[in-house]
Amino acid sequence: KMHPPLERSHPDCQETIENLTLCHASNSKFRFWACNDAKFELDKCFRKEKKDMLERMNERHDVKEIREAEAKYMG
Repeated sequence: KMHPPLERSHPDCQETIENLTLCHASNSKFRFWACNDAKFELDKCFRKEKKDMLERMNERHDVKEIREAEAKYMG
């Protein structure tokens, strides 16, 4: 499975991205398994990044729903 584009900002995963990039640069393309550990760590970091983002989005959504319900009740 491919990872998301590395060009966009991933502040929490930057060190892991650099490790994978360095691994790719220092290993032959024919040794595709050479960077598996770095890739697994990157996938783990991206999963955490996505989970955190979704939690923040859900929190904002919940607050918005409460405000809308209060406005509807008051109006």
